[in-house]
Amino acid sequence: MKKLLVLFGLILIGLYIFLSEIDTSDYKVERSLWRVNNQYRKLTKKDPKFVPDNEFERIANQYDEIVQNYPKAKLTPRIYLQIGNVYLLKKDFTRARESYLKIISKYPENQELCAEALVGTAQTYERENNWTEALNIYEKVQDEYPLTMTGLNMPLYIASYYQRNGDLTQGEKAFDTAISYYKDVSNRYPSSPMEFNAWRLLATCYFSRKNWREGVEVLGKILNNYPSQEYLNSARASLLIKFINTVSVTQLQNYDIPIGIYQEFINKHPQHPMTNILRQMIKSLGELKSKNAVTNQKPG
Repeated sequence: MKKLLVLFGLILIGLYIFLSEIDTSDYKVERSLWRVNNQYRKLTKKDPKFVPDNEFERIANQYDEIVQNYPKAKLTPRIYLQIGNVYLLKKDFTRARESYLKIISKYPENQELCAEALVGTAQTYERENNWTEALNIYEKVQDEYPLTMTGLNMPLYIASYYQRNGDLTQGEKAFDTAISYYKDVSNRYPSSPMEFNAWRLLATCYFSRKNWREGVEVLGKILNNYPSQEYLNSARASLLIKFINTVSVTQLQNYDIPIGIYQEFINKHPQHPMTNILRQMIKSLGELKSKNAVTNQKPG
């Protein structure tokens, strides 16, 4: 019995030593970061013109304090991005660029983060109305970080910039480039997250140009080829179906397109949980089609 108590005591001591050596810095960073992020979110809801400089500095300093205290924590690299965002909001573009560039020099292996840092840098030039320099950086992100989500977004972002600013000629050229780019990506990375995201962005390009049919067809491909929860959970799938229905009926006045998409889904995935919902959807669309046909036949 005495030996068992001694053994039990040694186990407890070992367990205590083991637990005491576990790195708790990530938890501490998360707790500190949650508090500062809340302050930052409140700051973003205010007009920067009416925010005192010391309020920006206070939040930036709090982020910097976390970095200094926990330089090796997993979340630390992204805190540099937040510091840059604070200065971007303040319109202190020089200091914002300094913070973003630290990420690229310190964490070159983190491609997604480096791509985001370069986009932040480009944003500083864009807000200085230096589109030429901003465009150079956006294109660099696309070229150097093509497999990141940030890099993949660049062709659409560039095209949307021209559209927002009323440059229709450049906008059309940029959308042509983006559409070709996303088609190429989907061809090079079939049945992968890259294809899924390229199709999402391709559909957005089509809808931005009011190419309704092409956009709906791409959404149909997403639905039929990526039905798993990994890509389309129930909320996303529901939103996708509503969008297909709305565009098909209101913009194209075509009930057969969504019916065809849903019938293809049922044929390809007969055991999928959405199958019964789509059968009912096909029935409802068929009834609407018949009702609409009768209404159109009535004399004016």
